[in-house]
Amino acid sequence: MYRFLKLLVLIAVAAAGTASSAQAGFEVTFRAGASSATVIDGNVLSGDADGVVNGQIVVISKLVGGYTFNVTLSTSNTPNTGGAIAFVNHSTSNITGTGAKTIQIIASANGFTDPTGTLVANSGSTAQFLAPTPGGKSAAHSYSAYLDTGNALATSLPAAGTLIGSAGPQNFSSPTGNSSLSQSNVVIPGVTAPYSLTLGLQVVLNNGGLNSVDLDGGVQVASVPAPGAIVLAMTGVPLLGFGAWMRRRRNEVVA
Repeated sequence: MYRFLKLLVLIAVAAAGTASSAQAGFEVTFRAGASSATVIDGNVLSGDADGVVNGQIVVISKLVGGYTFNVTLSTSNTPNTGGAIAFVNHSTSNITGTGAKTIQIIASANGFTDPTGTLVANSGSTAQFLAPTPGGKSAAHSYSAYLDTGNALATSLPAAGTLIGSAGPQNFSSPTGNSSLSQSNVVIPGVTAPYSLTLGLQVVLNNGGLNSVDLDGGVQVASVPAPGAIVLAMTGVPLLGFGAWMRRRRNEVVA
């Protein structure tokens, strides 16, 4: 399975390398309870540490609603002109704070120009408790993904457009519990450009006191029918290997 996931990542990275960020937007919103903060690609004042419009949002640390989102990385290949796969992904090192809260991460990119027509979507998310969370805590993990031909960026859920992937809630518990969710090969007919992709990740922390969690996920779309190599890569459980790769990539960026 991991060979398949590695192939999926390499295809997505290749697509990203051919894309330009002109005429497109990309942002990630962090929510903890009623509080939120939005980071815009290339905007240092909003929290993007690399300060470059490059389809990559690097956030070293962001305090929202009493929870600190530590060293996050979101990536997108918008506008993906001439590309086979359009995607939005997110990885988090850890989210730490106190108190029962609903935690959300909403990564949203617009201005996608390719692919269009009848598309197939794959999406997934993982979550886990991390040290120093004590035992006996519980949480519920879910995610949702959207494609909007109205080309809107989203900072809250549900996002505008068509729901193209979702799963959960799935319960898991501390000290080392985890949750993996995915949905494969969802067909979306009649997609026209430009459009947006939004990925919403959520963990509901049920208990007070200290909580620390990791939250990763991704969504991607490709044409149907697609070239044989892409069909092979998109068969089976998608995207759940992105978290480990993105953490390695994030460490390179931060260093």
